[in-house]
Amino acid sequence: QDNVHPFISLISARLHGMTHQFPSLSKAQKEELAGIAQRIVAPGKGILAADESTGTMGKRLQKINVENNEENRRTFRDILFSSDASVSKCVGGVIFFHETLYQKSDSGKLFPQVIKEKGIVVGIKVDKGTAGLNGTDGETTTQGLDGLSERCAQYKKDGCDFAKWRCVLKISDGCPSALAIAENANVLARYASICQQNGLVPIVEPEILPDGDHDLQRCQYVTEKVLAAVYKALSDHHVYLEGTLLKPNMVTAGHGCTKKFTPQEVAMATVSALRRTVPAAVPGICFLSGGQSEEEASINLSAINQVPLHRPWKLTFSYGRALQASALAAWQGKTANRAAAQEAFLNRAKINGLASKGEYKPSGSADQASMQSLHTDSYIY
Repeated sequence: QDNVHPFISLISARLHGMTHQFPSLSKAQKEELAGIAQRIVAPGKGILAADESTGTMGKRLQKINVENNEENRRTFRDILFSSDASVSKCVGGVIFFHETLYQKSDSGKLFPQVIKEKGIVVGIKVDKGTAGLNGTDGETTTQGLDGLSERCAQYKKDGCDFAKWRCVLKISDGCPSALAIAENANVLARYASICQQNGLVPIVEPEILPDGDHDLQRCQYVTEKVLAAVYKALSDHHVYLEGTLLKPNMVTAGHGCTKKFTPQEVAMATVSALRRTVPAAVPGICFLSGGQSEEEASINLSAINQVPLHRPWKLTFSYGRALQASALAAWQGKTANRAAAQEAFLNRAKINGLASKGEYKPSGSADQASMQSLHTDSYIY
C-alpha cells in the first residue's frame, strides 16, 4: 500500500498541472545579476543607448553632412565615451553596438575599458532585427535567438554585463494583434532567460511605436496589455526579475493625435500603466525616448518622477536620440567642435539625471537642437 502513494501523488500532480521549480540560477548568479542591475539604475543614473546600427547611425550623420564610415562613427562615439568623468554621476550604463565594442578611443584604449574606468556598466545589443509576422497588418517579431547563448558568453568575456533586445509593436485599428503580443512577449522571455544564464542582465524592451493618431487612453490600454503579457511570459520562463531591467515606451498619444496632453497627464497615464503590470521586484524602468525631442523626453521623465503615487522601481532613462541630438548638432563632424559636442552631451546627461529624480525644471532657454522632434515613422533601429 505504502509503495503506491508516491506514484499516485505524482499522477495526481500531473493531472492537476502542478509546476515544479527545478534549479535554474545559483544564489551567486542571482546576486551578481541583481548587483549589476542596481548599479545601472543607482539614484540619478540612467542609460546612454549608443547601439544604433550602421544604417541608423548613417541617418544621424547624414543630417549633419558627415559621411557614414567606420572612422566617423568611431569618432562620434569617442566624443560621447571620452566625456568628462563627471558623466558617471548621471550615466550608469552604456549600450554598445557590436562594431563599437571592439573599437578604440583616440587614446588607444578599447571603448569598454574607457567606460569601465569611469565606473559605468557596459551593455550590448544582441537582437538581429525584426522579421514580419505573416497574416498580420505589417506586424513583426524580433530574431536572433539562434546562437544567442554563445554570443552572450563571448560578450561577457569581452566585458559586457548587460544586454538589450528590442521588440516593436504598433497601434492601429487591428494592432497590436493577439499574435504579435504573444510572440513578442515569448521571444523577450526566452532572450532574458538566455542572458541570465550567461551572466548578462537583460533589458526587456517591448516598444509600442508612437505612430498613429490614437489618444493617450488608447496607448495606456495597449501598454498595459503588452506589459501584462511580457511579465506573464517572463514568469513562465523562470526569469529572475531582480536581475532584469525594463525599457518601455512612455504612455503618450500618437504623433498624429490632434489633442495635446500635458507632461502631468503623460506621467499619470505612464505610472498607472506600470503600477498595474510591472512587479515591484523589477529594480528599474528605463524609458526609451521614442522620437520625443530632447527637452520633451526630459520634461516627461521629471513629471513621471513627481506623480503622487507609490513607485516601487527606479524610473529613469535609456535614451539614444534624446541624449545625442544636441551633441551631434554641436559636432558637425569637425575636430574643432569636439569640446562643444562633449559639453552638449554632458549637459543633456545631467538634465536627465535630475529628471530621473523628479528635479528637472526647464529654464525656458533650451536651444533649438534640444527642441527638435526626433520622430521617424516606423522607426527601425
